Amino acid sequence: MVSKPTSIRVALNQTISNSTTDSMSVEEFYKIESFISSNAGLELSSTTRIRFWIISTLMVLMGVFYLISLIKNVTMRNYWLIERNRNGYLNPNLEVLVPLFALINSSLVLCSIILMNRDNGRYLSRPTMITQMISYNFLFYCAATRVWRTLSVIPIVPVQLTPRGTSFLSNGLPPSLFNMLVVLLYISFPVATLPITLSMTKDADTLGRDFFILNSNVKLFNAQEEDLLLDDALPPFLANEFKSTLDTLRPMMYQVNRRWRFACGIYLCYCLSLFTLFIYASARLYSTLTVQVQILTQARRRFARMASVGVRSVEDDITSDDASESIQSRTMYGAIVKSIKKLKATIWTQSQDQSELLEFWDCPDSCGENAELERKAKMSSRYRTALLWQSSCSSVIFLSFVVLTACLAFDAFGVPNRTSPTRVATITFEWTGWAWSVPGSVLAFMTCCVALVPHSASEDANNARSAATIRKSSAKGNRLQTELSRTSTESDVVNLRPYGGFLAETPQSSLAKATFTGEIKSLGSRIWRKLCPQWSSSPRSSSSPRVRKLSCFSFSENEKISDQQVVNHFPPGHGIDMQNENASEPVMRHTLQFTSGRDLLPLGQIKSDINIIKSLRHNDP
Repeated sequence: MVSKPTSIRVALNQTISNSTTDSMSVEEFYKIESFISSNAGLELSSTTRIRFWIISTLMVLMGVFYLISLIKNVTMRNYWLIERNRNGYLNPNLEVLVPLFALINSSLVLCSIILMNRDNGRYLSRPTMITQMISYNFLFYCAATRVWRTLSVIPIVPVQLTPRGTSFLSNGLPPSLFNMLVVLLYISFPVATLPITLSMTKDADTLGRDFFILNSNVKLFNAQEEDLLLDDALPPFLANEFKSTLDTLRPMMYQVNRRWRFACGIYLCYCLSLFTLFIYASARLYSTLTVQVQILTQARRRFARMASVGVRSVEDDITSDDASESIQSRTMYGAIVKSIKKLKATIWTQSQDQSELLEFWDCPDSCGENAELERKAKMSSRYRTALLWQSSCSSVIFLSFVVLTACLAFDAFGVPNRTSPTRVATITFEWTGWAWSVPGSVLAFMTCCVALVPHSASEDANNARSAATIRKSSAKGNRLQTELSRTSTESDVVNLRPYGGFLAETPQSSLAKATFTGEIKSLGSRIWRKLCPQWSSSPRSSSSPRVRKLSCFSFSENEKISDQQVVNHFPPGHGIDMQNENASEPVMRHTLQFTSGRDLLPLGQIKSDINIIKSLRHNDP
């Protein structure tokens, strides 16, 4: 191996003249020189350096966005990384893990670009290549975490999203197997790629240094022998030195290229697997959100039609604290509720003063429920749009890496005959930089915007607790607002549930709900406590979750099999029959039939009764 310029000078002076090696023509020497110079060092043009600095700027911007998101999410007590849900499945915290991995990756890419500019004019050093290879691992973790989270929120049926990843996994895949596959995925990638890439970078560093030294010697020889003609021949000793050096470097070059292609093949397999799972999970999640938007929109329209004709929903809030009290006062307020329902049916059927009746039915509860439906429909639509944007950006990143790794694995660049290894390394660095910095910056900006929105899950819980204490003293209570926990994208709609069904809420995290039937129950309970104080002094049972019954979108079984025929055939809001868990309680009759000879109340008495109902509704508990 030619390692010092003095060896060339000795050869030029022909101090050693006896050699059995054949001579080399100057034309052949120039071809070897061109091959050596193309593989010897790193030469970045001014345009290439500008492009790398643009990538660096985008990486810094993306890192700032993810850092803000990470700090915001951690300060909101969302600092957990991985948790086990009630079914035993491990779920990642997308709001913390993805910004963390992306921040580390952008920092490593920025360091590799700085080191590459330092290596300009020399050769790619080992620290530059190692930094870039390690950054690929954190980029893989970022993609794997997003795919893992998207898979964990796929529901079993497309009408309901699941809280924190119960999803379709509980329909067949055991928790132990799923958790083992996730852990194996995160461990197998660095185990499969890091050893081969680290050994490749070591040999590539040695190869680049030897080519750089050989190229310096060739340039020195050209400077000393400028008058050589193409027909001239090099001294045998010098030709022997060049041939022996090239015979040593060529096998090493092909070995490094084979290792690099093998590593890119591993990258390609992982990228294709994650991309397939991501497309499947995103399509399922988008379909779920589409179904939810349709359900909420149809339910809002049906509720508006029901409210316009006077059919309202019944909401009965029962806690175990008031269980004994409710049983004792059932006989008292049962008659009151029954009479009020008959009065409502009579008013709906016979009254001629439509303006006053519409004002009566336009109560705070009806307005709140209709507004809640509209709000959730818009929220589902926004989540669907955000999911579409995030899926598009992530798909661009996946496709870019799939195309790049496929080209490198199948040697589309023709290394080292058509393209030098240094040039391929520069193309790889630039390709991965653009593929991650541009769509990654968009994702980082969206994640930062979502993190800075004041309506986070924890803030909603705090607002719900404070609102519960305030609204308990007010007669105008709003409907229960289901807490929605955001993710960074995503996209990621985790706790969004269809509006309608039986929801379990603890009294501390639920809003106070003042409804018409609830006011009547409260009035009856107070009357009963005054009449029978010795019964009302019995100890109350321990607090338990509050069960909320919603019957405004789908009729209960008791309502369906009622002996009274339902005239207005409103289909269920969800297309699913919701079971009524409180079948023993009084059920509102949506439509009552009247006999032809039945006496109806006069209009004046109806108006008087309306005022009585209003006074009962606005009476403080």
